[in-house]
Amino acid sequence: MQFDSEVCERNLCFLFLVVTIGLLGSCSRQPATLKPPDLVTVRVRKVHRISQPITVSASGTVEPADTAKAAFQVSGKVIRVGVQEREPVRAGRELAALDPSDYQHGADAAKLNAILWRETKGQIPMPAPRHAVIRAGE
Repeated sequence: MQFDSEVCERNLCFLFLVVTIGLLGSCSRQPATLKPPDLVTVRVRKVHRISQPITVSASGTVEPADTAKAAFQVSGKVIRVGVQEREPVRAGRELAALDPSDYQHGADAAKLNAILWRETKGQIPMPAPRHAVIRAGE
């Protein structure tokens, strides 16, 4: 194959013509019209702080994270409650107090019995139980 300058020149002219027509054709089109976005009216106001209670309504069961059971070792009348409902408490805090007179009488009687026992060297006659029945001739 020989290099023909005339064929090469013709091919270059043809290529130039195609590129020029393509460029001119793309420039001749009208640009696409863009639709402007719909306008929205905006009002600007100054921010004001208001006090409004927040209310939440829900249904279900509320369970505490921790629970504890408390009881006295003796029975009696409660004379003082040291905490309010739902108030958090720490270990060792007094929750309630009983009237000491009920069990103080029993403690006093036990002390007197111990003293009497020591003085009589254990020779204290035991009274008959209240529910016992004594029959004649026994």
